[in-house]
Amino acid sequence: MDAGSHPPDEPIVVLYQYGWIAWFWRALIAVALTASAFLLLGAVRFGSWWFVAMALPLAVPSLFFPWVLAVRIDQVAGEEIVVTNLFFLRRRIRRDALGRPRVKQTAQATVDHIAAPRAWIPVRGRSPIYVDLYANIPDPAAFRAFFKIPR
Repeated sequence: MDAGSHPPDEPIVVLYQYGWIAWFWRALIAVALTASAFLLLGAVRFGSWWFVAMALPLAVPSLFFPWVLAVRIDQVAGEEIVVTNLFFLRRRIRRDALGRPRVKQTAQATVDHIAAPRAWIPVRGRSPIYVDLYANIPDPAAFRAFFKIPR
């Protein structure tokens, strides 16, 4: 059994679903990684480090954020969750490995702040979990209780 799978008879409670916007992010990431690959090919072909300098700002966030952005979180076995990320990878995490979440309600735009509630949940010994709090959360009380997110 892999790290994210669970037996078929194990009860599953959906805590979080990101929704269709995940496909939009996946498309942007595909474009960024494709552009990075072409820039890196240009670096090899022309021997210029400028191509690498242009590729890194595209490639690094495109490889990091899909790894931590949760697309779906299922509660299994009471004290464990299975987190599916933008890369379609699953990881099983015990509740006691979760750190104190950092919740932000706004984001700084060019001129003003915009409402963008999100949570950054550290995981001991592993990469963190990033959740968009505008996503589909079927039972907000259960979600907040499991992750210890203040109201």
